[in-house]
Amino acid sequence: KAAAVELRSEHALGRAVTDYAGLQGLSGRYAPSDEVTAFTGLGIEGLVAGHKISVGSHAFCHRNGGAEDEVCAAVAEAENQGYTVLVLEDECCKNRCYLSISDKLREGVPETIQALKRAGIERTVMLTGDNRHIAQLMAKKAGIDEVHGELLPEDKVRVVEDLERQYGQVAMVGDGVNDAPALARATVGIAMGVAGTDTALETADVALMSDDLSRLPFALRLSRRALAIVRSNVAFALIVKAVFLTLAVAGVATLWMAVIADVGASLVVILNGLRMLGFRDRLAS
Repeated sequence: KAAAVELRSEHALGRAVTDYAGLQGLSGRYAPSDEVTAFTGLGIEGLVAGHKISVGSHAFCHRNGGAEDEVCAAVAEAENQGYTVLVLEDECCKNRCYLSISDKLREGVPETIQALKRAGIERTVMLTGDNRHIAQLMAKKAGIDEVHGELLPEDKVRVVEDLERQYGQVAMVGDGVNDAPALARATVGIAMGVAGTDTALETADVALMSDDLSRLPFALRLSRRALAIVRSNVAFALIVKAVFLTLAVAGVATLWMAVIADVGASLVVILNGLRMLGFRDRLAS
């Protein structure tokens, strides 16, 4: 039933549930749920075989109140052990259980974090809606400086605003619906092109066209090189214009000189911009 509801979700945890159901041969047991409602940062609910099913965080299962029970105690214990927990509740039958999901650090993440720091990133911060214990464990393994767990989308925006006040400029990397507000608020929003949801891709300023975090340091170097070339082109164009204007005022400039100066400056600017192709070729090689 959880997989039937999560088929309508774009969240990474939802994909984990549906993938596992497929591996267990359960994906076709129930048709995709109807009347699905997503609660941002909390969970999702829908109708499965006439039953109202909700799947989400521990807080989500208590959104309408309700007392703690044995399931809640087991959920708390699983979270303390470092698991991400999804509570599955059949509101018609009042049955409740939970799914424990173990987070796995993406391959190459520690190396990527170190490369970002070598590239001049002052501080790395993790923002996640997952359990604090899991977030701290993953951040320690990745070498991240600061971690904020159990965040709703509005909480992520608040943290980004605090970081901007402290450091001036903040780049936010995300791939989910819950990341979209923070992506929009950050100085630069970067979405993961393959893993990212449509909302994240539409909100971000930059989209990486592969689900590969190791491209972040390259994107940073590429953007800095592009900015340097743009500045050099603008400076060169202004210098040429200033020199020619001085010659014109002095009565030395001619029409042919103006044509040559204009065309020559344009060619120099174009050729200087083409240096970016060499930057990309060096990476591919």
